[in-house]
Amino acid sequence: MTSLSDLACEVARVTGAELPDVLSGDAPVPTLADAGDVYFVGLIGGKDVGKTSLANAIAGAELGKPTGHGEGTRAVTAYAHRAAVPEVRRRLGDVAIVPHELEQLRRQVLLDLPDIDSRYADHITLTRQTLRHLLYPVWVQSVEKYADKRPRDLLAQVAQGNDPGNFVFVLSKADQLVDREGTDAALEVADDYAGRVADALELPAKPEVLLCSAHRPEQLDLPRLREKLGIDKEAKAVRGDMAKAGERLSSTVASWVREQNLPALTDKAKRQLDLATELVTDRAASPVLQVALPRLADDPGHRAAVAEPAARARTRAWPLVGWIDMALSPVVSLIGQNLMPASTEAASLERHLADAGHDTAQGIRSAFATLRSTHPDVAEHYASRHLWESAEAETAAADLRRRLSAALDRQRDAIRHRLRPSRWLLPIRWLLTVGVVVWFAIAQPLLEVVVPQEEWSWTELLREAVLLINAQTLLASAGFVLAYLLLVWAAVRVRAYRLAARQRHKLLSAEDDDASPAHQVVLWTGDLVAPLRDRHAMLERLSKLASDM
Repeated sequence: MTSLSDLACEVARVTGAELPDVLSGDAPVPTLADAGDVYFVGLIGGKDVGKTSLANAIAGAELGKPTGHGEGTRAVTAYAHRAAVPEVRRRLGDVAIVPHELEQLRRQVLLDLPDIDSRYADHITLTRQTLRHLLYPVWVQSVEKYADKRPRDLLAQVAQGNDPGNFVFVLSKADQLVDREGTDAALEVADDYAGRVADALELPAKPEVLLCSAHRPEQLDLPRLREKLGIDKEAKAVRGDMAKAGERLSSTVASWVREQNLPALTDKAKRQLDLATELVTDRAASPVLQVALPRLADDPGHRAAVAEPAARARTRAWPLVGWIDMALSPVVSLIGQNLMPASTEAASLERHLADAGHDTAQGIRSAFATLRSTHPDVAEHYASRHLWESAEAETAAADLRRRLSAALDRQRDAIRHRLRPSRWLLPIRWLLTVGVVVWFAIAQPLLEVVVPQEEWSWTELLREAVLLINAQTLLASAGFVLAYLLLVWAAVRVRAYRLAARQRHKLLSAEDDDASPAHQVVLWTGDLVAPLRDRHAMLERLSKLASDM
């Protein structure tokens, strides 16, 4: 029952429907708590129907004094065996308890409830609260009041959470009708009352209605009523009747869940989600995906901005070439600024959108205005985010710009990380730079002098080295060395740009990479329709649970 109750609460939360009455905090239905050592039988009826007199007649002893005329029964009175008093006090709290010593009623507690047709609201509230403890209601109506509608309405509420087989239906003061109009008239009234009860409880057949008279306890059906209630039920029977009450309560809740028509609500939610996704994609996301991002990808300034950090890191990892790169960095920056006049790539993206005549905020506003006009109830799911209004649409468009800017930053960082200089190539870089300079500027000229000589000494070698390593010689080779280092610088940067372009293409085509701007647009679109997507998923799950009940 707990899982079914939780399902009903979740359905009510998602659909906005009112929970069934049986799940309300003051529902007059059994709570199905463990009965312990006692169980409760309650006499329920209107004013002056003879409930107290009937209790005395059932027990065969004077348990209480009839209230007679006036306000009628105003409080709950429990007629309990003296040994059961602590349990009754624990479960019912501060109620009037009349102890007795009747062994045949050791486990059964007979409750006399306030009048259900009382004009006092606190009497009705007390009765409803006490009904939550009753497993066996004895519904008492006098032959004069048997057609009253108010008691039948309460009866229908009680029966939503209790098995009709646990009820006993009694028409009291039947002796008055018998004396006045005869037994057949009394039986006819009993049959009519049984029909009314069957209609109220939607029973397939009329229940048994007992005609009783507290003043003539041995006549009519009071002996049979005493037989039903005048002796304790076995614990096994009580547990079985409690299980039936639980099944009735579950059936009531399950019927309510089915009445919510979850499959139809799920289909409607799916249509709303599909329409919202289509509108947002067509009017807000597609221009970004099909116009702005391709233009940005082809933008030389963007390509340079993405590749430049990697190219700079790779170039400056080369000895001597790094100095040339630092010297030329102002020129490179000036070229980049001329290629990409916008201050950031996100601003460049906005420029491409503007050139294409598209306003993202306007697209969002238009999409959700159309969705709202088609499905007005969509507004309930966007209560805190009115995307059909300018302010919220501008906020959503700014969120897209933020996401794209962050993706482009991640893209640049990812390319720089993937193209970082390899440490194991450091000796080769030294050889191709410092080694080449030393060779052409010093080693080669020196060897050209030393090698032709048949004999030489270290002194002669040192003298020749001093003669060769002078300003004139170094200046003569400086032009070649500089040209060579510039060539290396250009080669390293060109290769870095090509590798960066290859990596950028991979990231642009990735469907689930955070560094992919296209992926961020898809995620952004999903966030805009998230309330409808979550509602559809929830209804789909609830519909599945309901179908498996």
